[in-house]
Amino acid sequence: MLRLQPGKLYRLFHLLAPCSGSQVKEKLKRFEKSSAILHKTSKELTRIKAKKNLELKNARKKAYSRQQAEHVLKTRYDISEDVLKNGSIGPSSESDTKYLTLVKDRKMLYTILGINGEQLRDSRLIADDVKKFLRRRQVEKAVFLARLAKKKGAAAMNAIMEYYLLELKFPQSAVRLYNWRKKWGIPPNEYTQTILFNGLAQQKQLISRASGEMVLRIVDSQVEKGELTQIEFNAALGALSNCTDVTCVFELFERKIDNIHRDAITFLWMIRACCRVQSSRLFKEIISGFMEKIPVKCFDSQLVFEYCKSISSRLEDKELKKVTLNALHTYFELDVDEKQLPAVPADLVIFPLTHWDIDRKFKISPNVIGLFLENCLECEEYKIGINFFRNLRDNKPGLLDLGAYFNYMDLLIRNYPTSCGEKCMEVFNEMESNGKLISTKHSLVLVYRAMLKQASKKYVSADVAKVENLLSSCQTFIKEQEGIYAKDFKEKIQPFQSWKFLLGIWKKVNVHNNISDVRVKSMIDDFAKSLSYGEFSIGSRKGKFLEDQRFVELEVVRLLKNFASRLELPNVEELDSTSPGPLRDIFLLRRLTLRMKDRLVEHIEMIERKQRDVKGVENLEWSLKQLAQKLLSSELPSISEAKQMLNTEIFKCL
Repeated sequence: MLRLQPGKLYRLFHLLAPCSGSQVKEKLKRFEKSSAILHKTSKELTRIKAKKNLELKNARKKAYSRQQAEHVLKTRYDISEDVLKNGSIGPSSESDTKYLTLVKDRKMLYTILGINGEQLRDSRLIADDVKKFLRRRQVEKAVFLARLAKKKGAAAMNAIMEYYLLELKFPQSAVRLYNWRKKWGIPPNEYTQTILFNGLAQQKQLISRASGEMVLRIVDSQVEKGELTQIEFNAALGALSNCTDVTCVFELFERKIDNIHRDAITFLWMIRACCRVQSSRLFKEIISGFMEKIPVKCFDSQLVFEYCKSISSRLEDKELKKVTLNALHTYFELDVDEKQLPAVPADLVIFPLTHWDIDRKFKISPNVIGLFLENCLECEEYKIGINFFRNLRDNKPGLLDLGAYFNYMDLLIRNYPTSCGEKCMEVFNEMESNGKLISTKHSLVLVYRAMLKQASKKYVSADVAKVENLLSSCQTFIKEQEGIYAKDFKEKIQPFQSWKFLLGIWKKVNVHNNISDVRVKSMIDDFAKSLSYGEFSIGSRKGKFLEDQRFVELEVVRLLKNFASRLELPNVEELDSTSPGPLRDIFLLRRLTLRMKDRLVEHIEMIERKQRDVKGVENLEWSLKQLAQKLLSSELPSISEAKQMLNTEIFKCL
């Protein structure tokens, strides 16, 4: 236990008293000298002043409230109250962006951007807020926030550059930002150059020669500083491979730079750059030279796949493009008969795997399968592609994805134009039964395209049985796959969009007028059911949907006109239409068909109008539904029998 003597304890308190006590002595001395009471000593005044300065500094870092901001805008910047009422102020507002360039008050900028001065010191928080602005497409606010943050806004400015490059596809704006950020006091960090180069490499349109030279200047600057990394070097090659002047990428590749070596990614970008060489002869020479120089440690399946893609990109040279099939067969385990593959040109060398001391081919992947099937399509080697797909389906079905099935259906359409409809329906059902594949709208479109192709062939349209079989299977397929169940009819009806395909098929296959009367009546009945269900109500449809509806209804008008012409009877004016029988039924059905046609023409005129009478549209659509119900209740009599009866009655009259 610590024991202190009284004297020592007193001395301890005596020493501590001036440190923790008030300024009483100083005030007392001042009173003795001048007989004046001193309320605050110099130390207290200094402390109070420092406290006020700190409070003022903290107040400057805070944003205005909304009411304060509106008051400042009205008094200092003469913004009318009506303008302020119509808009709002805050980070999510779109109407206050115009004030960013107008005001100079930092507190006002804080209010508009939704931040304060303390938050500007946190680079992570600034970057997150900038990304929020970019998600809301508020680029101006994002740029202003990054500028306010100065050095802490480097990551935020990188995010804005990436947004311009990848989302907006404005590479020139990203380049300007890269130049302006230095003037704004926002230095680039270790990721800035890589983001810029990668963004330029991913542009769909080639970057200009000026942008390519800028990339080279940035690389030179990094080399002089000794800061160029392998990642930046490869990214620069990627950007230059997407340049209009392909010589820039070869210029950078040939440079000898300390601590920079040629790895697998380097050669991958150079193979992609070879696609930019316009001359086929020069392309063969350059790409063969690169393949020969690739070291063993850099050689892998991805590099080989890129090599095959570069050959496939030669669209102007079909013979060279066919070599893609040979290259894929040389490097990957493809189950293809080598004798069926096209010959390789003498001036193009496809090095065997033994050149890199590899004794086994690479395994195939969905990407390799897709490239092979696409080239079979483009090079018109349909049988090779079909046999290849069927072998995979039998032996390695797990490697087949949706893209492979789509390519297979395209191959069937090209190779079997007179039976592709049925074959594609079988493939579609196979995809539906496969639990691993999720069918999309495109698979339906391919089936419809196959049916349309089959319907356009004379071999099909000239044969009554083939026409009947095609239309019957088409109607059944549409109802099964896209049909909407209607309680009133206790069956599925065809949706509005599917009619565009069905009527296109009908138009192609009816060239020789070989569609039976029963099939035409069946199509009209299906249309009447869709109409009664409300599939053809204008409602709130706009743009392309209205154009599609107009097309469908015009084709239905032609269908009704064709059906009415089939029901037309010669010398029908000499008959008594009031007497029951098949002749009267045909007469009434034809009249009903013509009335439906006329009403549809009026409906088409309504669609074409920009300003519509809502009540008039409702009345017309109600009338159409009534006619549709009557058509559905009207059975089709035997037209041939009725015509025979008509001829008999006319003969008797004579």
